[in-house]
Amino acid sequence: MPNPYVLALCSHKGGTGRSTAAAALAWCFGRAGLDVVLVDADEVRAVSLIARDIDGDCHWPHVRLCRSPEEASELPAAHLWLIDCPSLMEPAAVPVLERANGVILTCLADPLSLRTLPAAATSLDAARVANPKLELLGMLVGIYEEGDALQSAMLAQVRERHGELLLEPPIPLQPEVRDWPLALGGLPSGPASEAFFAVARSLDAWIRAGPRG
Repeated sequence: MPNPYVLALCSHKGGTGRSTAAAALAWCFGRAGLDVVLVDADEVRAVSLIARDIDGDCHWPHVRLCRSPEEASELPAAHLWLIDCPSLMEPAAVPVLERANGVILTCLADPLSLRTLPAAATSLDAARVANPKLELLGMLVGIYEEGDALQSAMLAQVRERHGELLLEPPIPLQPEVRDWPLALGGLPSGPASEAFFAVARSLDAWIRAGPRG
C-alpha cells in the first residue's frame, strides 16, 4: 500500500464541530472501504470519546484509533490518516500541519467565524513555509440551522467570498450527532450523516489518489 494521505481537520476556534467532523468522515471513509487511522491529536480527546466503544477500543469498519501521528506510524499501512488537529492557535498544531498533505477547515455560519477565517488562512500560509505540499481542500460549515436567518445570511456570505473552497452541503444541526459521545457506536443516521457522506464522496477520489509531490 502506498503512503497514506494525511488529512488534518482544523479550526481557528473551538465549537465549530471539528472533532465531530473528523470522527464522522473517518466513519464515512471506513464504510467506503478505505483503511483509516483516526488520530486524536487534540488534548481534549473528543474524538476518542466518540469512537471508543464501552471496552475502550474502536470497532468501526476499517477504522483504527490512535493518539498521535507518531503512534499512527507504528500501525499497519492505511489509505488515510485523518487527524483531529489542535486549534490553529496552539503550538501543538504545528507538527500536525508539517506532516499533513491536506487540510479541511471547519467553521460555523456566524459572524465570529467569518472574522476568524483570515487568521486561519494566515496560520496555514505560515505552515506552508515548512510544508509546501500542504493544500487547503476546503471549508466545512457545521452545526448549521437552515431556518436561522442570521446563519442563512452568513452562509450566503461564505459562498460569495469562498465559494470555490466551500465543501457542500453544510452539515445540519442534528441532536443525535451532537450527542454522539453519549451513544456509543457508529455515526447516527439522519440529515447530518447524509451530508457527511456527501462530503466524503466529494473527497474520495482525491484521497484515493494519495499524497502529491
